[in-house]
Amino acid sequence: MQQFEMLEHAHFCPAADNDIVLIFSGRKILVYRENDKFRFPHAKEVAFQTDSKLLKFGHIGEYNCLTGEIGIQQNNSLESLDLREVMQFTSPAEAASANRARQLLYWLREHQFCGVCGNKTEQSDHETAKVCPECGEVSFPRVSPAVITAITKGDQMLLAHNRKFKKGLYSLVAGFVEAGESLEQAVAREIKEEVGVEVKNIKYFGSQGWPFPHSLMVGFTAEYADGEITPDGKEIVEAQWFDVDKLPYLPSSTSISRKIIDSVIEKLSPAE
Repeated sequence: MQQFEMLEHAHFCPAADNDIVLIFSGRKILVYRENDKFRFPHAKEVAFQTDSKLLKFGHIGEYNCLTGEIGIQQNNSLESLDLREVMQFTSPAEAASANRARQLLYWLREHQFCGVCGNKTEQSDHETAKVCPECGEVSFPRVSPAVITAITKGDQMLLAHNRKFKKGLYSLVAGFVEAGESLEQAVAREIKEEVGVEVKNIKYFGSQGWPFPHSLMVGFTAEYADGEITPDGKEIVEAQWFDVDKLPYLPSSTSISRKIIDSVIEKLSPAE
């Protein structure tokens, strides 16, 4: 199976005909429809409105991957879809390329000017970085660590509904790591803040880059220790214990939250 491999030095260049192009407009990305299937288009399939240079950031097999937020001419075979939806039906390599592309574009938009002196920044000529020609400040793509945790009590799992979720969707408790915190401290704090319970036996599960907008999701499992479920009412509007054989609507299989949930289900489900 082909893998996505990132370049150490992402840089702007014109697209060659066979390059895979990931064209964004906000959180939406262009996909090519072909016999009711979707894929990212090659440059020769996209009619650019201008002689645009795109950011070359990696490759899948023999195909380079380039990205940008640029205009194209109308093409009935191209559709603009939400990135979350697209990542559910693309290959792991394509999903990884879209993840990287979206985070790089967000970073480029955020760092057009130096945060120290306010001067306009320039692209580094040897690494993926923005450089201020005035004061020399170097800015690399931002990565924000966040923790996400499956909490178990016996053969039950605590799942929560965030006010931003689709109706009926439940997932794991998650939140960003604060300055000076360890990951384990962030797990305990976020769970206490958002659902009011305390946990023990916090164990690392795995991690996943997540482009909404520039997160590194670090997954854990933990066991219930004390307290009554009390949603904070700000982010979490509902939370409860679920039997592993009676679970609600869950996140897609592409997310680390679902991977952790599936792992817990496998562990807690009775052997046949």
